[in-house]
Amino acid sequence: MNSSEEIYFGTSFENSLINAEDLENKVKPKILPLELLRSEEDVRVKIINPYLENLSFDLDKDTLHEETIKFTIGTREYVLNLTGRSDTIIKINGKNSIVIEAKKYEHSLTRRDWEELRSFVYALVNDDETIPRYAVLTNGHKWCIRDLYSNKWLKKVPNKKDIYATLNYQILITEIERDVARKKVFTKASEEKLINLISKTEAYLREEGYD
Repeated sequence: MNSSEEIYFGTSFENSLINAEDLENKVKPKILPLELLRSEEDVRVKIINPYLENLSFDLDKDTLHEETIKFTIGTREYVLNLTGRSDTIIKINGKNSIVIEAKKYEHSLTRRDWEELRSFVYALVNDDETIPRYAVLTNGHKWCIRDLYSNKWLKKVPNKKDIYATLNYQILITEIERDVARKKVFTKASEEKLINLISKTEAYLREEGYD
C-alpha cells in the first residue's frame, strides 16, 4: 500500500465515517455510556478534550472555544454569535489549524453537518490568508476527518507533530471562495437577520414601484 492509499479512502462523505475504535491513531477516543453524554458539550468535554490531550495538545495553550468570530464581506464587517455551537479550534504558532465540531452522541452525522462545518472553517481565515487545514466532525463514536488542503478524507486525527510537519504548507483561498463561505455561515447562523433583510428589500422595491 503506498502512502496516498494509507491516508485517504473513498470519495463520499458516507464512506469517510469511521468508528472510534477504527481510527488509525495509536490511542483511541474513550467509549462512554450514553447516560454520560447528554449534549454536544458532554461529547466535547468528556471525549474530545481528553483525546486531544492524548494527541499531545495542550488544552490551555493550543485550543480555543470561540464565542464569536469577526469577518468582513465586501466592505461590511460582521460579528457571528457562536452560542450553541460546540466547536474546538486548535491554534498552533498563531494559526488556526484544526476545527473540531461536536454533535450529540445519539445524533447521526449527515452531509449537511459536514457542509456547515466546512463553511465555518472557510470563515476562519488566518492573517496569512490561509484557512485551517483540518476539519473534524464527531459525535464521539463516529468520526469524519478531512484535509482541506489535499481534499482527502483521513483515517486518523492529526496530532501535534502532524500539525508542525505541515505548518509551512499553505493553500491560499481566493476572496470569492472566502466570501461565499462566510455568507453561508452568516445565513445559517442568522436566519432572522436574513428574513429581516429580505423584508426591507421587498419594501424598498415596492416604494420604487416594482412588484
